[in-house]
Amino acid sequence: MAGRKLVSVVIRTDGSEYLRECLASLGYQEYPPWDLELVVVSSDPTLSAAGVLESHMNFRDWYGVRVLTVQPNAGLSLMRNLAIKESRGEIIVFIDHDEIAPPHLIRTLVHTLTAFPEAAAVGGRYVGLLIGRDSLPFWCRMEQLGTWEPARMEGGIQKVPDLPGGNVAIRRTAFLAYGLFDPRIKGAGDDRAWFMKATKMGATFLYNPDAWVWHIRQLESLRGWRFLRSCIWYGWGLGRAARLSGEKLSVNYSLLSAARYLAHGLFRMCRFGFGNALAEVSKLIGYILARSCE
Repeated sequence: MAGRKLVSVVIRTDGSEYLRECLASLGYQEYPPWDLELVVVSSDPTLSAAGVLESHMNFRDWYGVRVLTVQPNAGLSLMRNLAIKESRGEIIVFIDHDEIAPPHLIRTLVHTLTAFPEAAAVGGRYVGLLIGRDSLPFWCRMEQLGTWEPARMEGGIQKVPDLPGGNVAIRRTAFLAYGLFDPRIKGAGDDRAWFMKATKMGATFLYNPDAWVWHIRQLESLRGWRFLRSCIWYGWGLGRAARLSGEKLSVNYSLLSAARYLAHGLFRMCRFGFGNALAEVSKLIGYILARSCE
């Protein structure tokens, strides 16, 4: 068929309980299975390609299924880079293990890249899917559920400076032109650092609102100290990634943002406000302390 492209679908996992749902959703994609390759990078030594094929019959028609094992705490960037080196696809689609892909996802991502040959990558949005309760906690905002889309975006496909690393298709040629992910960045911000670097080098990225995924969140992850701790580590990772990628971070802006979120939290008694205040402060601290790693 004209214009056929081999697509490598990459999932990074530590043995998430939702990996089965993620894999199941990928088995029903509206894209020729013989043009799809599955690459799972896992820190769980019990996961195998044979096990994936046994549990998910639909993958037997795929071009290939591979499971690459890494050491625990290997880091997100190292896992991405290993998948890039070991995969064969002309286009590499990254999806997280706690996401569910609608049937049109890969088709939409690939068709967008085909329609816009100047684009190095295309990504979409996250739609939060809460597990464990029929309604949201009274203090909860959609951001806490993992919902993401660019601010002030209206209409269809548009250019953006960066994209979410868990719902994105990147041309292999982009990694040849702009390099791999920074292995020094092991946590949050690894994707943003790469996109910012590539943008400075002239890369074009597109956001397509039709390319969306469900992002699974448990109600327990939004409660008390567990939620606040995740905000701290997320902010820390973003700050460290910003420093290592050469991005400038304004101390005054970060402190002002933290104060605004804290005021919101106190006035509304909203954990979202408290969590974002902690994230802003920890981002600043992570940015400052990462100086020794440059």
